[in-house]
Amino acid sequence: MDGKGSAAQVAADLRRTEFLRPEGLLPVAAVAKRLGVSAATVHDAINAGKLRSVLFGSVRRVRPEDLEAYERWLSACRPPAGEDWFTVADLIRASGCSRAHAYRLLERGAVPFAGFGGTRYIRRRDLEHFLHEIAPCRTDGVSRVQVSFSRAGSASSASARLVALSRSRRAAPRR
Repeated sequence: MDGKGSAAQVAADLRRTEFLRPEGLLPVAAVAKRLGVSAATVHDAINAGKLRSVLFGSVRRVRPEDLEAYERWLSACRPPAGEDWFTVADLIRASGCSRAHAYRLLERGAVPFAGFGGTRYIRRRDLEHFLHEIAPCRTDGVSRVQVSFSRAGSASSASARLVALSRSRRAAPRR
């Protein structure tokens, strides 16, 4: 091979690998700090295919545009701000029912919900309506929610549990 072919090959290789240089890319630690999560959570998102990355030897780097796309996806997975939203776990804690029973209530429409990113969220007013009006009125003797109310004494204690649950959720940092 002559010197021209070799120089042309080197120039082509440099152009081809130019986009893989790590100067403009973010390390996992910086991505974790920007998202407010741990580096392990970022690696989990990368391994799950939710966040694109580039591998340099054994070090992962994230393009800024991929991080922005991931942030947009995350915001679409969360319920809108301005309303008080609860998860199924909150329904279980407030009502005292089992996990299976809580999901049956959602599937049957007894507790309306909205899905954001595969997670079911319940509006505060819908949860209050269920706790105060629907759950205490059940007379089938099978409902675990009714058993919970009979132990607690009244629906007002369910309201107190909901208020306590709401306060504890506000105190906990949101991921």
